[in-house]
Amino acid sequence: MSIGETFRRAPRQERSRSTVDAIFEAASRLVDQSGLESATTARIAHVAGVSIGSMYQYFPRKEALFGALIHRAMEADLERVREAVDAARSMSLEEGAREMLRAAFRFAIERPRLFVWMLRYLPALGQLHEVEAWERELIRETRRFLEDHQAELPGMDFQLQAVAGVGALRGGLLLLAREHPVALEDGARILDLGTDLVLGSLRAHRDRVEEKR
Repeated sequence: MSIGETFRRAPRQERSRSTVDAIFEAASRLVDQSGLESATTARIAHVAGVSIGSMYQYFPRKEALFGALIHRAMEADLERVREAVDAARSMSLEEGAREMLRAAFRFAIERPRLFVWMLRYLPALGQLHEVEAWERELIRETRRFLEDHQAELPGMDFQLQAVAGVGALRGGLLLLAREHPVALEDGARILDLGTDLVLGSLRAHRDRVEEKR
């Protein structure tokens, strides 16, 4: 299922967009508060204040709704990261890295249970291609951040570091979602772990450069 197939009818008018926003918010809240089982189409429509018929106008099935919801979350993540990278130009390497990671993890902090669900059910929704495209954008933004701070990172292979950093964070999150999902319900803790991982790698590079001098 591609993103282009998630909407039965694209929301073009303001009223239609408001309806879809309400459906997204209702689905997000139900999953985050009570889990996926509680997020039936009937409950989603009730919480959103729309009829089942109205919901089906936009989403032909429940999977389509959650596919579109995940796409929306990923797009919002990328926009926040881009803004954080721009803002980080005037910050130190460590301050900027923290801001970028805070932007990337904001959704996980605000909606932890929904975030865990997304990590665990993406393969079942057939959206791995969307995740790969999202990851490529994150790698591009991470490299841009590193290049903006190249004076503090002499001799670094920015592409290698960006790919390794994004890959390490994704792998860690997927493993936690599968083996220890309760840990992801503490968004602040996950942000700290991610920050330690990234900053630890950058500091290790600087230490190696200093040792060779």
